[in-house]
Amino acid sequence: MANPADISIDLEKIGVKPTPIAERPPGPLQGKPKSWNKPTGAMAYYKLVTVNGDQIQPDGRQNYRITKFNSALNVESSYFINYMPSGGGGYFDCQCPAAKFDCRHKSIMKSIIEAGNVNSEKFFCFEMRTFKEASEIA
Repeated sequence: MANPADISIDLEKIGVKPTPIAERPPGPLQGKPKSWNKPTGAMAYYKLVTVNGDQIQPDGRQNYRITKFNSALNVESSYFINYMPSGGGGYFDCQCPAAKFDCRHKSIMKSIIEAGNVNSEKFFCFEMRTFKEASEIA
């Protein structure tokens, strides 16, 4: 079987005149957001702050609050999330309803901590995986 990349067809030779893209009717996916490709629409922004300052609990636990903002920087939700040390590392314990299984707050928290932006003025954009100043958002 021939490789499709090696086949070239002269459409006009076989009687087919291609329609220019600008003249084509919209297809079923045209105009739909492709979130896996490029974020469109409303973005979600997150801030992570320590609870009780930078104080680490006697058992080694660190308490945080993660807050979700919309693109107008209005608070949408806020949850406590803790870093719980254990044997060879630690784990994150989130108080959100989805945390029973797994939630995005845990991965967002790791990203914010690794970037050194805890208690920062910067917001983490979940869809773009970048940090932005408030002036760049609203």
